[in-house]
Amino acid sequence: MAFVGADTAWLGYVAPSPGLMTPSAGYLFAWTGLEGVSAGGVQIQKMRLDTRFSDRIVGVTSYDFVRTGADFGALFTNLLA
Repeated sequence: MAFVGADTAWLGYVAPSPGLMTPSAGYLFAWTGLEGVSAGGVQIQKMRLDTRFSDRIVGVTSYDFVRTGADFGALFTNLLA
């Protein structure tokens, strides 16, 4: 079960390890097509800002959440009403 919001929760089956023929409510894919992104879908940049005497660190993530089996999960709303 996953907490989504103040009065909302999601309950679903997520396979312990991904597989082409393994049923699951969804999968998270790391997108590596962006220049400079690692195999995990993350890019970190560090820049020096001399005018402000500081460093700036920027992180970029690129993921794609894909629903693969709508019948493996349910969204519950208005739980506290």
